[in-house]
Amino acid sequence: MSTSWRERFGIPKTLVLYRTPESWRHASYSASGVLDGRLSGIPADSLPQEAQEALRHRMEESLRQSLTGVWAADERPGWWTDMVSTA
Repeated sequence: MSTSWRERFGIPKTLVLYRTPESWRHASYSASGVLDGRLSGIPADSLPQEAQEALRHRMEESLRQSLTGVWAADERPGWWTDMVSTA
């Protein structure tokens, strides 16, 4: 029996989203480690709110659980952080 993604990684505590000239990038931090990558399908010139919504939606689909949190601008321009809780 295979282990689910949720069981291996757990619920993220923090989501980080940042824009590069080529794409939106993200990192998800949980007690088990860090997952990071490119947010595919969202152009680099998209509004931050679009990228934030897309990342949270993808995380919820992967976890099969609703997440809540409030995105806050980071001290670095083009970076946002979300302290996650489960709904």
